[in-house]
Parts: sequence; C-alpha cells; structure tokens
Amino acid sequence: MGKHHDGKDGTTRRNVLIKAAGGAAAIAGAIASAQAQTGPKKIRAVAVGSFPDTTFNTPTPLPPGPRPYIAGLVDWLEATQKSNPAANGVGQFLRGTGANNYVIEYRERAVGALASAFTNITNNDLLFCMSTSVGDAAIDYLEANNLTTPMVVISSHFDNFEQSNVCVVSAQRPQLIRKCYNNFKSIHSSMTKTYALHRADNFASVDALRHVRGFVTAVPVLDTEDPGTKVQGLNGTATDGLLVLPADRFFAVAADIVTKAGPMPTYWTTPDWPPGLSSHPHSGAHGYRQDTCGRYMAERVARIWMNNNQPPNPKDVKIQGPPTTVP
Repeated sequence: MGKHHDGKDGTTRRNVLIKAAGGAAAIAGAIASAQAQTGPKKIRAVAVGSFPDTTFNTPTPLPPGPRPYIAGLVDWLEATQKSNPAANGVGQFLRGTGANNYVIEYRERAVGALASAFTNITNNDLLFCMSTSVGDAAIDYLEANNLTTPMVVISSHFDNFEQSNVCVVSAQRPQLIRKCYNNFKSIHSSMTKTYALHRADNFASVDALRHVRGFVTAVPVLDTEDPGTKVQGLNGTATDGLLVLPADRFFAVAADIVTKAGPMPTYWTTPDWPPGLSSHPHSGAHGYRQDTCGRYMAERVARIWMNNNQPPNPKDVKIQGPPTTVP
C-alpha cells in the first residue's frame, strides 16, 4: 500500500509517510510505554532466509548461521569503547534478562512470509531489518496494527523510508556496483562474458543493474523462481563470470548460488557473505561488510534507546570509510 511507482524501470520504492492525524498521540504513547518498560530491551532482528527462530539473551558467543549483521550489532553494543562508528556518551549494553539488559529475537523468513516475523511486536520493542524488503514488510505490519515501533533498516537510499519512526543505514551497494564489476574484471582477466544476477522488481537490485547494464548480460530472477536453478541453467564456464547484484533473496541462498555456478566465478557486494569467497578462484567481493553495517545499525539502536525509544535527529546515516575488497 502507498508505494511510489518509478516509471523509469517499473520498480516500486517504499515512500509512505506516517499520517499526521494521530501521529502525535502515537509518539506520546510510545514514549510513555518505553518509560514504563521494566524488562530487558527487545530487538526483533529479521532477514530473508530459513535459519531457525533463535533468542540471544546471554552474553555468550553467537552460533554460526545468523547474518553477520548480528555479530556487528552485538560487538558494538557490548563494547566499552565504541569504534567504527565512534560515539560519544554511549555506554555498554549487555545481553541478559535484567531491566538494564537487552535480548535479540532473531527471525528469518521467505519473502512471501515476512509478516509472520513481526507477530507480537509492541511499541516497546525495536525492529532491526536486514534489507529493504524486510523494512517494507515491517511497515505494512505496523500500519495494519496501528503501531509506531522504532525501526532500523539497512537500505540503499534514505528516501526509501521517510517515516519518522524509521532510521535508515545506507551501505550504498547499488552505487558501488560499477567498482565491483571493475574489480571482478581485474581478478578474472580471462572473463569473456559477465552475467548479472538481479532480483526483478527489487529497487536496489534493478538500481544496481542500471550502473552496469552496458557491460553485462542481465539474468532477472522472479520471486517465484529459484535463484540457484536460474544460475545452474546458465551452464557457465571458467571464462564466464557471475556478478551477483544486491538482493536479500540472493544473500539467503548465497552458498547454493556459488555451488550452482560450478566453474563460473562469482562476485558479490558483501565481502563477509557468503563465507569463504577467497577460496574460490577468481571470485570475490567489494563493498561494506555486513558486520560493519550491523555496527552502524547498532549505533542507531543505542541512540533510539537513549532517546525514549525515538529516533535521533538526524535519523539516517551512511556508512563511512573505504569499502572492503576480497581478495
């Protein structure tokens, strides 16, 4: 509902403003609820995928499997000295069950089932959305249930989410895709054909395609299609290459895409996902690591908690510093 249609490519971009009517009352109610909260702060962290529902409520090492965003979130919140990003006046937050602690409820869902990841959310909680699609689904759920739960979302453009309860952290993945392509060519000098895997009708993926369209063979994947099967059908060779454009569905099945590519090298926009890229000949990645993104999202989380469960002003940030390249 309320999506903006971009006539240039037929994609849609979330651009829904919270209505003024009732807005002040909703914000006041959220502040009152936050002040009345006695249990630990709760983060509902959601990604596209199939990892089992898990709750992290003790200060123990994280298991393998959850997206690296979560490691970045935990490392930054639980550090006594804040770095990458630096932050003055922000204390240490620890996982636990006490009133001064926080817990993470981790959820992964298929794209078509994302709404179920937000069940039982209240305005006392905080949503940690690991893609634009997850953020869109969260907004739909909040609007349908008359909630203004604060939210931090990783997204390519600030104006994808203009709601006052949403903080956007931008990793600028579409904007960096031309550098990805150039790096791919430099490490795979024998590449004679480059396929670009993109999620059809997904803003970030189609936006990235615009930057490299003249150099690649586009391979659109509908949400009804399996990405791995689509890649396998290319019958790629060692002199081909697969540039995987940013899309949460592809991150969810990253290992399968690498496997189905066979001898064809792959190149990604997240250097720490999928794991082990450097062990595949001529494969790699360029961009901001997911754990780095998680750290910047953690800073927004802390600022919200320190501001009566309301986003700070300004609410949106870009990740700073040079991107990482692998290998």
